Amino acid sequence: MRSKIAQKRTLWLMLLPCFLVLVVIIIVPLVNLFRYSLYNYKLANPNGMIYRGLKNYQKVFRDKEFINSLSVTGRYVLGVLITQVPVALLLIETLSNIKRGSGLIKSLIMPPMVVPGVVAAVIWRLLYNPSTGLINFFLSPLGLQHAWLADPKTTLASLVMVDFWQNTPFLILVLLAGRSTISDDLYEAGRIDGANGFQLFRHITLPLLQGSLMIGILFRIIDSLKGFAHISVMTSGGPGNVTTTINYYAYKMAFNYTDIGYSSALGVIMLLITVMIAVILVKGFSMGGSKK
Repeated sequence: MRSKIAQKRTLWLMLLPCFLVLVVIIIVPLVNLFRYSLYNYKLANPNGMIYRGLKNYQKVFRDKEFINSLSVTGRYVLGVLITQVPVALLLIETLSNIKRGSGLIKSLIMPPMVVPGVVAAVIWRLLYNPSTGLINFFLSPLGLQHAWLADPKTTLASLVMVDFWQNTPFLILVLLAGRSTISDDLYEAGRIDGANGFQLFRHITLPLLQGSLMIGILFRIIDSLKGFAHISVMTSGGPGNVTTTINYYAYKMAFNYTDIGYSSALGVIMLLITVMIAVILVKGFSMGGSKK
């Protein structure tokens, strides 16, 4: 009995440093975020905090700029998913069937993932330059040169392209890890039964890859929601407000307009949206798996 109590005490003592770190870097900032959202707190006057209750939250839902940022964020996240998920699935299936050279191909795919977001944004801003950029240089013979970051119709899509270049390798890694756990015997049995490549993918790979796919999609949604570097460096939320996401709008309210209270309310709402999406996604994949 005493040995069990001593063992539990040891385990708690071992967990204590991790718990303290968790409290300091996660719990305390979240509590402060919620606390500041209840105040009229201006960065220019940090000692003049006035309690407002839920008025900052009421203001959010009357704010046309917030509604616009919500729409921009939704379109940006959707653009990221519909470009990256199908390509990642196609590539992992192709790489899994390549016997020679697959390691080299994987190595060539991964470098963009380790490039810092600010560096990637600077590189692509130069590439998109309408006068000296390489993209217009190669498109000019086709008559397709364009001011990609200055045209409201193409700016958001241009940012999605940068995210595609930098973050698709992460999704590929996650899905490759899941794909490697699927036994080759299942594919061999399917081929014996006369299944073609698409049927093998649909009935074997996709159902057994649901866990990895859910994790990959969840991380890509979270990363897209909190994306900042590409927007800040390449467009600053413009032209106008066509690339102002919720995250960037919260940043502007905090540091351009020094309204920490309202920015904190936006942060809390963004956190709730993220949690809601995560819950829906997990339940959706769980229901899909249980039906099968």
